[in-house]
Amino acid sequence: MQDIAIIEEAIEILPRIGRAFAASPPGGGLSPLSRAQSRAVTQLYHSGDLTIGEFAAGLGIGMPAASELIDRLAEQGLVSRTTDPADRRRAIVSLTPAALDHAHQIHDQRRAQVRAALDQLEPEEHAIFLKALRALAAAAGASEST
Repeated sequence: MQDIAIIEEAIEILPRIGRAFAASPPGGGLSPLSRAQSRAVTQLYHSGDLTIGEFAAGLGIGMPAASELIDRLAEQGLVSRTTDPADRRRAIVSLTPAALDHAHQIHDQRRAQVRAALDQLEPEEHAIFLKALRALAAAAGASEST
């Protein structure tokens, strides 16, 4: 297959992958999340508790947008804010147990999706699959926090 054909097919496939990975698991118990909310929950799931500044930096957004996003997530019962015991001027953002459970379900769903993809490949192709994903992420400028 010529490079141009591979590129064109990849461009058609990538949005389908994104939609599949963005979908919440059935019966997740939470109302549908916006893309920003989903990224925020994923950020906190992978990073753990964060200050608002760390949260904003991890998502590549400003502090006002981060505060607004945290407010919306808190209203939905997805995050909680506590005071940093080391510096009472700083707030720490954490996932609530319900959001953590939902994030675990999403992670399990993604694990199953990747497992299904790997099952379609020969074992010696698994490392190539991962290398290709890393190259695509690097070329797209994907940060490691999302």
